[in-house]
Amino acid sequence: MMAAYGVPSTDVQGLQSHGRAAVVIGAGPAGLMAGLTIRHEGYARVIVLEKRSHFTRMNVVNLHPESLCVFKRLGLLDRFLETASRLVDHQTHVFIDGDELFNFSDHGFEAVVDPNARFDADDVLAGFRNETVYSINLADLQRLLAQAALERGIQILSPVEGRLQPRGDGSYAVAVYQNEIGDPVAILHPGLVVLAEGAKGMMVRELAGECDTGATLWPNENWVIGNVRCHPREGLSQLLFEFDRRCKKLTISNCIYLPKRGEVNIAVTVDDPRMDPASIRELVATQAAKTLATTGVPCGRCEPVWHSPRAVRIVGRSARHCRIGRNVVLVGDSVGSNSPVAALGCTLSTSAYSYALRHLVHDLEGCAEAALARYEERARACVARWHHKVDEIRAAVEADLRAKSRHLLGQERRRQPLPEPL
Repeated sequence: MMAAYGVPSTDVQGLQSHGRAAVVIGAGPAGLMAGLTIRHEGYARVIVLEKRSHFTRMNVVNLHPESLCVFKRLGLLDRFLETASRLVDHQTHVFIDGDELFNFSDHGFEAVVDPNARFDADDVLAGFRNETVYSINLADLQRLLAQAALERGIQILSPVEGRLQPRGDGSYAVAVYQNEIGDPVAILHPGLVVLAEGAKGMMVRELAGECDTGATLWPNENWVIGNVRCHPREGLSQLLFEFDRRCKKLTISNCIYLPKRGEVNIAVTVDDPRMDPASIRELVATQAAKTLATTGVPCGRCEPVWHSPRAVRIVGRSARHCRIGRNVVLVGDSVGSNSPVAALGCTLSTSAYSYALRHLVHDLEGCAEAALARYEERARACVARWHHKVDEIRAAVEADLRAKSRHLLGQERRRQPLPEPL
């Protein structure tokens, strides 16, 4: 079953970009947050271009306290809290060959929400467990942001494609296409273009160059994702680490309980990235049964109501350039990406990039070259900091889990009676 929300869009006819205008290419969380930030900081005209007609990404992201500060500054916090689920506990369970060896909890906390809070690279948090405070699926977040954007006079055009066209002065115009073939319906000449088409976007590769390889939370990450109906009373984040008897093979399940949706979202690591949809559905159901058993959350049949059609291969990326020419900047996964457990793109899109864009808008009133250089420095510093922390956390968690597992496994073996002599 594929859940989807139509992208709320405006009419492409009569599209113009008079006055102080900005164009955002991509209506994911990064693009919509960029549009809302730029509009809030004084741009008279903001146009968002989206090639898809529906929001269909049902996977879940965890957001940090800094995101709440940005939502409050933009006047979106109450609306966000109506939709998102607060995480009151972060649990970890460790299994060996199906037997649970130990578990522990990190209880959530109330975040201090300051709409005027600064955000620099040093503020990128050291972890992604008990420091995340709310969870929301991407489609719900996109729908929330898109509706708010329209209410604030931002034009969203869908389904259309925006393509950059170089101008003689080093800046770029944007051509808007309604079909893959044919002439554009409009050529826009914005003062600022925000490229938010994601890590796999062709324009990012063509114009910004190759990305550097960054960190992932676990080596050779492939994830399948799905949602299962259940009845959680509270929001809960849960990690299941399942080792084999020799502590060599490891399967990770990242589980987020969303009481406001009546679902648990499950992301599972897999060895085979070529899994077919039927196998993915079966694996999601199996892991749902395991995680529900550890929490006692009531559930009927563990049948996924949604699952990813294929495994997602994770490759940590960091863009070498976060600006193009004299008027184009990158945000979101276009700048950096890594593990879905860490949710780098979405977390930074709702905090660090919004902060950097806020300053860029005001800095552009002076020297444009200096303003773009400062934006690039801020954006790259946050991604570099995040990847560095991913490396630290991965090494520490993996070493700790393996050490505890081997220790407890050794104790278990010593407690077993010696075999009877023949």
